[in-house]
This record gives sequence, C-alpha cells and structure tokens, in this order.
Amino acid sequence: MRFKFALFIFIVMLTVFLRLHTIGEPLERDQTTYGYIAHRILAGEKLYTDLWDHKPPGIYWAYMLAESLWGYGQSGVVFIGIFFTLLSLVFLFLFLKDISGINTALVGSSFWALSSNAIFLQANEVNTELFLNTFAFISLWGFARYQRTDGNGSLFLAGTS
Repeated sequence: MRFKFALFIFIVMLTVFLRLHTIGEPLERDQTTYGYIAHRILAGEKLYTDLWDHKPPGIYWAYMLAESLWGYGQSGVVFIGIFFTLLSLVFLFLFLKDISGINTALVGSSFWALSSNAIFLQANEVNTELFLNTFAFISLWGFARYQRTDGNGSLFLAGTS
C-alpha cells in the first residue's frame, strides 16, 4: 500500500512539474480575456453590463481567485491551472478507486497526468474545459459514492458540481 501511495504522490509531482514546465509559455487569447475581465470585476465593474463575454461567471470567479492569491499576471493563471488540474486528478483517482480499485485509479491518474498537460492538445492551458473536467470528476465521484453508500451528502455534491 505504501508503494501505491508513493506512486500516486509521484503522479501528483509529475503533474505539477509538467504544468510548471510551460510557465513561460505566452498566454493565449481566452486566458488573457478571462484574466482581464476578472481583473476588471475586482476593480468594481459588472459582468455582462460593463464587461461582456459569453462565458458563465464561474470561470471569472476562478480567475479572480487566482488574482487574489497570486496577483494579476501569468503566474496567477499558471497556478490556478495547477490547482484545478490537481483537483481533477484527485477526484478522478477517487472515482476510479471507488468503481474499480486502486490499480485502475493509478493507471487512470497516470493517463490524466500526461493528457491534461499535452501541449499539442492545448490541454496545458487554463481554459473552460479544465474547469468542466474538474467539476465533472467531482460529480462522478459524488454519484459513485452515493451508489456505494447511503448518501452522506454525496448526491448533493454530484448535483451541485
């Protein structure tokens, strides 16, 4: 069991390393738009009134969190990407462990660590899909946990994610 835990920690560290490896990569258009709009919301402007984009407000909340924690700029965008990638990795691991066991969870987590950082797929960017994947994994884990147990709020978590 210690070996499997160490392997999971290695997968987490690999994910962080792969994300940090692209820290100097220029931000693409969507990321700069989200960052700018979040910056202006923090300055007091109103979304969909003063600022306009067709995305739901959750993405701007994530970027506002990034700016509040790490400042306005590229590092905030990269670090919020690391946070959400790791969050999705953990919930994917928990989901796969619940439905199929720890070996499957480790294999799936390994594939996620590599694919969620694939530069040619632009998966290393902090875009809408990263947030969608994270909350989808949380929902899947909550639903699987609800099916396996008598609930304990898991179905609520699955529905609100």
